[in-house]
Amino acid sequence: FSESYLYVCDSNNNRINVYSNYYIIRTITHTFLYLPLDVKIHEKSIFVLNSKSPYVLEFDLTGYLLIKFLQNDGYDKLDGNFMPSFFCIDFRGWFLITDKREPYIYVFKKFIHAKKALETRLELEHGEDRLVEPRGVCLDREGRVIVVCNYKDAMLQIF
Repeated sequence: FSESYLYVCDSNNNRINVYSNYYIIRTITHTFLYLPLDVKIHEKSIFVLNSKSPYVLEFDLTGYLLIKFLQNDGYDKLDGNFMPSFFCIDFRGWFLITDKREPYIYVFKKFIHAKKALETRLELEHGEDRLVEPRGVCLDREGRVIVVCNYKDAMLQIF
């Protein structure tokens, strides 16, 4: 189902639109969807990155909410400045989420509470040419993390 459709965040209307050949065939809405930032399909699930807690929502391919995680509920290790922007999912099913306020990529395992989920954070280069305002993150075939930032002609870092 997911291979032939395009999933698009509609942040203005707090929903995910599913397109097929230029037409919306399904709209996913939920009370927990708040200014969705990014959407990914992984192993027959739809994952949505929210701009507010809960930060990640998992839906089945029909749009039914399965789980919400990475919540600000007193259990997280995220500071109050965490502002997610983009994410990707690696081969283990771990989430790499960029932070547009800090030069970090947070790596999370899929758990209900971020206290158990935060695996590590990757720090982007420092100095004059430091990567700031990450605008995209992905993995190459070897599993290396690729980050693009909106600074000085879209700098790129691979690690």
